[in-house]
Amino acid sequence: MRVLWITNNLLPDACEFFGISKVVKTGWLHSSANQIKNHVELYIATLYVGYKIKKQLINGITYILIPSKKDRRELDESTYQHWKKINKEIFPEVIHIHGTEYPIGLGYINACGTEKVVVSIQGLISVCANYYNAGMNNWDILFSTTLRDIIKSQTLWNNRNNFAKQGRYEMEYFCHIKNIIGRTEWDYAHLSAINPTAHYFFNNETLRDVFYEGEWDITKIQRHSIFVSQANYPLKGFHILLQAMPIILHRFPGTKIYVAGFDLTQVCKNVIQAKIRATTYGYYLYSLIQKLELSDYIQFLGRLEEYEMKKNYLQAHVFVSASGVENSSNSIGEAQLLGTPVVASFVGGTDSLVENFKTGLLYPFEDIPRLAYSIIRIFSDDELALKLSMKGREVASIRHDKIRNRNQLLNIYKGIIRKS
Repeated sequence: MRVLWITNNLLPDACEFFGISKVVKTGWLHSSANQIKNHVELYIATLYVGYKIKKQLINGITYILIPSKKDRRELDESTYQHWKKINKEIFPEVIHIHGTEYPIGLGYINACGTEKVVVSIQGLISVCANYYNAGMNNWDILFSTTLRDIIKSQTLWNNRNNFAKQGRYEMEYFCHIKNIIGRTEWDYAHLSAINPTAHYFFNNETLRDVFYEGEWDITKIQRHSIFVSQANYPLKGFHILLQAMPIILHRFPGTKIYVAGFDLTQVCKNVIQAKIRATTYGYYLYSLIQKLELSDYIQFLGRLEEYEMKKNYLQAHVFVSASGVENSSNSIGEAQLLGTPVVASFVGGTDSLVENFKTGLLYPFEDIPRLAYSIIRIFSDDELALKLSMKGREVASIRHDKIRNRNQLLNIYKGIIRKS
């Protein structure tokens, strides 16, 4: 079976070979590719800034780099000829487009048609656009907007509009594609509203290999520590967690938040540079941290590789996902797979991952007292923490089972071939 994957980013093995910076968030996709590569003839194609098609067999997978003249957020008609050429050379039996956030796969569809094509939903960027600012009002945004973001057209309004523009491409996918892979009731509901005749296949994700080993141990954690996997833009809701901190600190004064990613507030510590060089969201976070006197309770950890992420999950007392919207957060899955107790905003498809008071604690997004209360419950009740850890791990081990998910995916491919 010849399968062509079309991805938004190059996977780690190919990044290393071609000398391209590795994208951390593709690790789960790499794991999935490694699971199926011995069962299919796998090709993985994506766009790059260059002048000619590059092909290379690396660890049993043939990677293809398609030259593009535009930013990946734009549909590039110059790629059509390359997609046609690749299609004729490979003659794939299934074309699997991963993600609808960018129009890369639309380039293939416009050039070669929709026959034998299946698209996986990752997030729904058309919906994310509506929640991008995650409760920040226009005054918050206006007051925090920096010269840097104005010059670069990267204000929060610009960024939200970019999401909305990408969402229009997403609608093209959903309106024209007959086969869709999803994994939550939320993404199924949205697809059904847009294209009720599409064939929806269910397939859970396989996570990065490192998270399948190791187990959270309450005797080895840093008590009253919170781990957050992303805080680089408003949609992830870090500002909501900050507003819950005074309530938490009243009960547990030693509480600390550890944040994966670079410190957006670092440049703001120089008053002159703050409104010139900082990002708008970075300046807003800095202002909020100063107002709430939280400087001593937050540590940004910088970019973390997967082993460092795992270490922080295991030493945290609780993992918090405070997003304004999610489909199925891989970070929640990683935390549950290791057994770290989870507190998550009840948004999007999160309830397909977290059952309240069984595999984690859910709270309504923007309900700051309820968020604080959920974290305090785990800090103050070891029995509850252990229960959430055990049940979360049990459910996640089934949801993210490598062999089960691989076999489901292969059966989806076989079904598409039979219908062709």
